[in-house]
Amino acid sequence: MNKLITNKLHSQTKHDLELEMDTLACIVWNPNNYSKIMLLEVDDFYGLNNKELFTALRESYEKDKVINPSTIPGKLKKDNTFLELVNKREAIITTQVNINIKKLKEIKASRDVQIASYEATVKIEQGEDPIKTRDWLSRKMEKIDNSYGKKEITTTELEDKFDAMIDKTNFDSITSGFPLLDKKIGGFEEGTMTIIASAQVRVK
Repeated sequence: MNKLITNKLHSQTKHDLELEMDTLACIVWNPNNYSKIMLLEVDDFYGLNNKELFTALRESYEKDKVINPSTIPGKLKKDNTFLELVNKREAIITTQVNINIKKLKEIKASRDVQIASYEATVKIEQGEDPIKTRDWLSRKMEKIDNSYGKKEITTTELEDKFDAMIDKTNFDSITSGFPLLDKKIGGFEEGTMTIIASAQVRVK
């Protein structure tokens, strides 16, 4: 009997490292695309270096609402991945960002299916009940993100991402008493001075 290898896939899971980098470049080198980084998750990336770079860029956006590559940790700047990002500045077509994001979501979903199918095979080979394995696989498939099937990324989806980001604000904010205002600005941070002004012709 052949020994079943359960600690790795028999073949490498689906991925496209170049597409991952192209997508980040589309976002970083076009200010109009900064907010699109909220449509991505770390698991949409396969390469470890790409995951780390994405995480740093997203944290930069969540903090300052802009993406400034110069502010990312120094250790990432020394990596070839960052150099590749810089080199793509003049070559990348940033208007392809939505197409790239959709492709990344599709590849990520395919990767999840591949992993789940392998895990189901392992369960069968180890003698687990086929019916239970089938039910397990069905539940697993239901959890797989199939957003790649959307025709386009909608404004509503982007706004929902912003709302989720604001809801997860990690500092103890001081509220204004106006829920709509607090939702928009995330409250006031202790130790800061906030000036509210309006045009002279407007009633204050």
